[in-house]
Amino acid sequence: MNLVILMSVSGSICMVFSILLQNARRRFSLYKWQDLLLKTALILYLVPCPLALAARRFWEEAQKRAAGRLPDIRVSPYKASVLVSDDYRIAVNRGFAVLAAATVIALTVMVFRLSVEVRGYLSGKKAVMSADVYKEADLAEGELERLKEKVCLKRKVQVYEIAFPGGAFTMGYFHPVIMIPENLGKQQRDIVLLHEMYHIKRNDVLFKFLAAAAVCVHWFNPLIYLLPGLMNRNCELNCDERVAGNLSRDERILYGREIFRQAELAQEEKDILVRLSGDKSLKKPNLTVERVKNIMREDRKSSSRTAKCLMGVLTLVVLIVSSAPVFAYDGVTVVGIYGEEEAVREQYEGFSGSDIIFTTDDSLLFETGDTEIRFDQQFVDEDGNIYEVDLNEGARAGCTHSTLVSGTYQKHEKNSSGGCVIKAYSSKRCADCGHVFLGELISKTEYTKCPH
Repeated sequence: MNLVILMSVSGSICMVFSILLQNARRRFSLYKWQDLLLKTALILYLVPCPLALAARRFWEEAQKRAAGRLPDIRVSPYKASVLVSDDYRIAVNRGFAVLAAATVIALTVMVFRLSVEVRGYLSGKKAVMSADVYKEADLAEGELERLKEKVCLKRKVQVYEIAFPGGAFTMGYFHPVIMIPENLGKQQRDIVLLHEMYHIKRNDVLFKFLAAAAVCVHWFNPLIYLLPGLMNRNCELNCDERVAGNLSRDERILYGREIFRQAELAQEEKDILVRLSGDKSLKKPNLTVERVKNIMREDRKSSSRTAKCLMGVLTLVVLIVSSAPVFAYDGVTVVGIYGEEEAVREQYEGFSGSDIIFTTDDSLLFETGDTEIRFDQQFVDEDGNIYEVDLNEGARAGCTHSTLVSGTYQKHEKNSSGGCVIKAYSSKRCADCGHVFLGELISKTEYTKCPH
């Protein structure tokens, strides 16, 4: 779940960039560039950036090599962690329990929303294909192949006419079917078919499905609901751009009129065929006007080399910035521990809600982080009270008082590499003068990096 949230942030950053650059797209006709940014955002929503994860992995390995040993592992109750012993006993802490509960809830909503999307699409497609409102298009011999050559489309395509005054649309990805309104003139039909074939060549049906899947996965992110509309808008403008590039002025006028006609029909009709097409632009006057203006543009010049270099650099910057959140992914900490059964049992008992530091060298040690290190030399009584002491002072060496309190003497020593050593002794402290009487050494714990 943590990774999904970071992926959501990454995709949103990239999508925000594409929204902010919409004016540049309109002014300089950078439809392909915005298409690249939106598809990059979609990929970041669905797949964690491999470059960021690889960079993080490289950094962790470099730190291990520099330290010459495995780093200390600090586990707090709020960081999802799992403890596994050499006999495969498993314990989880509070953070893992919360993460697991959140993941189950998120997955339940994801699966439910995805099933609704798939069911809606399949029922709509079934309704269209079973209805008596379509027939195979009456195309002249070789006409379909001629149009496919213009688009450089090699996939097999079926074309049907629908007895319904709506817009053309494409169904299916593996076996694409183009539905066009009946009684279109030859020029209109050719232009409409070219537009739909560009949708097939660009795999727009697949990307629309992936955008719907991204909404299901990141349902908790308000920005994700803008993605399908932005991608659909950009798909239409890109296909228009490609079709219009090979049309004469008179053919572009005819193309624009057909877009307006289909938009007017879509405003009047609410049939399932219009909904299944997924072409929301037919119901959005602003986009319809933008499409027609773009089709009628006379200055269709390719971008200069400088502009392409600038777009490439900016795209790289956007990708790096968008990938940064994934680089911060920490994941679930899994700690393997071994030792005598009694010691392992004690560690398991305190794992769920304790702040623990695991240190590795030739063996695996542990210390609860609940013991606060306030002073380099301190005495901790049985009630947890901490007192500063100094065994180097001999002023009270002749203590004759009898009010002794049992506890632990701890000595904290830092080393030159940034780590530290804590030695703990069983001891007693005089409640009157504060003198400490040392007993046996209880433990000696080393830290690669001093956390105190």
